[in-house]
Amino acid sequence: MSDTPPELEKAKLSDAISALKIRDFRRFWFAGLISNSGGWLQGLASPFIMYEMTESGTWVGTSVFALMIPMALVGPFAGPMADRLSRRHILLVCEIFLGVIAISNAVFWWSGVREPLVYVGINIIYGFANGYALPAWQAYVADLVPRDVLMNAITLNSTQFNAARAIGPSLGGVLLAVSGPGWAFLGNGISFFLVFFTLLSLPATAPSPLAGRKDSQLSQFAKGWAYAKTQKTIVTGYIAAG
Repeated sequence: MSDTPPELEKAKLSDAISALKIRDFRRFWFAGLISNSGGWLQGLASPFIMYEMTESGTWVGTSVFALMIPMALVGPFAGPMADRLSRRHILLVCEIFLGVIAISNAVFWWSGVREPLVYVGINIIYGFANGYALPAWQAYVADLVPRDVLMNAITLNSTQFNAARAIGPSLGGVLLAVSGPGWAFLGNGISFFLVFFTLLSLPATAPSPLAGRKDSQLSQFAKGWAYAKTQKTIVTGYIAAG
């Protein structure tokens, strides 16, 4: 039994979720939880159908590779783009694009398409779109909350991603067993459209201070990489992560 007074426990809980008291961030947070859970539906269904079609671990690995490599390739350019352009506009485009791609997966599967290369191609497109969405998503948090609760909002955003890791695979396993992969793809597509309509209801954000700068995204990436190489902690962290 805790010796902490109930009033103090309530105050600590209130501080831990202070950013969720802000209406716009709260709506964005819950929409993100649903959408990222939906992403895990796709994450399960994609290798599942690849194995169903080919019974080959190589094809399963290829489908995962096709999803992850585009995200890594566009990452260095997606970050500067999120600094220059409206994060909300980037997310609106990416979410509707990702929703269409996910639903296309369902349509192809239900239509009897069983060609592995079709789904590998879809994963490549999905990976590129997701690679542009993720930096904008992380940066958009700062547009929704005041500076004094920004760190709490960032923490809650990370918590949301971790919660989706628990919810999504559990739900995905049930859907695959009961309804099949088509419904998992459809569920993911619907979750993207939920975020899209949530974003439409959120206020437009001001242009980034970097919007008027003349240097290119490639130039920004080169400068950032040159700086990172001079920082031992960044280099060490990058090696550890890789």
